[in-house]
Amino acid sequence: MGQIMHTTHYSSFPLRKTLLALAIGAASQTAMAADAAAAKQPGEETLIVEANETSDFKSGGDLVVPAFLDGQIAHGGRLGMLGEQKAMDVPFNVIGYTSKLIQDQQAKTIADVVSNDAGVQAVQGYGNFAETYRIRGFKLDGDDMTMGGLAGVVPRQVMDTQMLERVEIFKGANSLLNGAASSGVGGMINLEPKRAEDLPTARVGVDYTSDSQVGGTLDLGRRFGDNNQFGARVNLVHREGEGAIDNDKRRTTLASLGLDYRGDRFRSSLDFGYQKKTFHGGTMGVNISGVDFVPALPDNSKNYSQKWGYSDIESEFGMAKAEYDLTDSWTVYSALGGQHSHEIGTYSAPKLLNKNGDATVGRLDTNRIIDAISGMGGVRGDFNTGAISHKVNLGYAAQVHTDATAWRMSARNPTTNIYDNHDVAMPDNAYFGGNYHDPLVTSRSRTQGWLLSDTLGFFNDKVLFTAAARHQKVVVRNYSNATGWKIPLRVIPKAAGCRRLAWCTSRGSSCRCMLTIPKRCSRALWRRRRRPMPGRVPGSRTRSRTKWASRSTTVRSEDRWRCLKSKNRTPFPIPLAITASTASSVTAA
Repeated sequence: MGQIMHTTHYSSFPLRKTLLALAIGAASQTAMAADAAAAKQPGEETLIVEANETSDFKSGGDLVVPAFLDGQIAHGGRLGMLGEQKAMDVPFNVIGYTSKLIQDQQAKTIADVVSNDAGVQAVQGYGNFAETYRIRGFKLDGDDMTMGGLAGVVPRQVMDTQMLERVEIFKGANSLLNGAASSGVGGMINLEPKRAEDLPTARVGVDYTSDSQVGGTLDLGRRFGDNNQFGARVNLVHREGEGAIDNDKRRTTLASLGLDYRGDRFRSSLDFGYQKKTFHGGTMGVNISGVDFVPALPDNSKNYSQKWGYSDIESEFGMAKAEYDLTDSWTVYSALGGQHSHEIGTYSAPKLLNKNGDATVGRLDTNRIIDAISGMGGVRGDFNTGAISHKVNLGYAAQVHTDATAWRMSARNPTTNIYDNHDVAMPDNAYFGGNYHDPLVTSRSRTQGWLLSDTLGFFNDKVLFTAAARHQKVVVRNYSNATGWKIPLRVIPKAAGCRRLAWCTSRGSSCRCMLTIPKRCSRALWRRRRRPMPGRVPGSRTRSRTKWASRSTTVRSEDRWRCLKSKNRTPFPIPLAITASTASSVTAA
């Protein structure tokens, strides 16, 4: 062994010298080759390659803001009539979630998507299956969301995500950018439909939520033409089965078609969609208005609602949009959309009685038909005044909404327990509102307004200042669900410096109006109550009385007037109680 160690020790030294010589020779050859290459091409310059983001995005248009990171999030979104804007260019908080995020997270509804935003909370509506949202604490109903910047297009209560390219959340002055709505003071959620991509799309998916709920999806897209100027996108989805809660059965069917054209100066799109949502036996919330404590939560896997509760919602919707570049700096745009939804269901939400979980359940049947049409148009452009840049937008938007509703309600409320639920028989209906099988129009509303905005840029647009103003008008008309007669809102002109409203209701063959006015105005009307009322039918008798109160006075006078039927709007003379005034009585337009 000693001899082997001695031989190994002295034989390694020549090997080290050999390796050192090879390393020096390789380095010398590399240096000589570099010198030779430099000598052959003494005039060669170093080429520097820089990669820049390529996108056709232009602020204010319909093209969505490019996504970043792994394609799941976009740093911008649609701001109402201002169009698509980057978040760094506007004084608002706006973010967009892409179809890639929806696909990666397997999000099925809007509530699944907005849960990625800490400033938005998704909750379920009370007494139904609707999705509602809290943006910075302010309520936003699912019906008030916009699609492509248009209100009144999104299907009722719950929207599936299969046909959506973007779910954009805007936090800020929503009334300025999107106009007045029944909710959404603190922000808005906008939905952008899918468009055909430059590369053909063919995607088939299998939806497996659990052993009890399965489904499938289909996504096809392709562009046509010499320059890919025409595009078509088709999306289909169907899933059904029982969810995570016992007896909660749901079914979803969606079909959509999106067509678009991309020219040099003209761009347009056309979208159609059909969605049907069915909910059977699911939870509808708990009413805790009658207790003064915070109850313990029921088991999430247990169903505290009744099996006979259900809701079927069927919606057809669509929109058309177009814009044309007048010059390189000025563009005119327009959009028109609408929806028709039919909701029918039996709703029952328990009302808590005590800490033990005892509750009562009632029954409310609803048959509701909704029709909405919305549109907008305007012109946008940019110009400079000296060193200050301007981006101007002048637009007009309007929406007409019609609602036909009939209902039936029970008088008996059987008891149950939210912690240990048991089935109860569906109570009989005792109260009725309208013809349940053929509901009449109960309300019409019209919302319209102008918007003017100017974004000023200073120091090469490093500092931006946005100034905007909006003029909004809202008109609401209500009708009796039993007769279809209009419930007019009559404006009583100034009397002693006061201007108040008279609300009129119809019952049977007569209408009655009641005017509530401040106490300071009551004496002026009382002194002038005997003057003839404009439009009074000759020979009719007038009876007036005044009821004094601490805060207000109610003045009533009976005369013959006319009520308008909601369908043909034909004058129909009937006895009507209407408030008298010293000036002419005018019906609000």
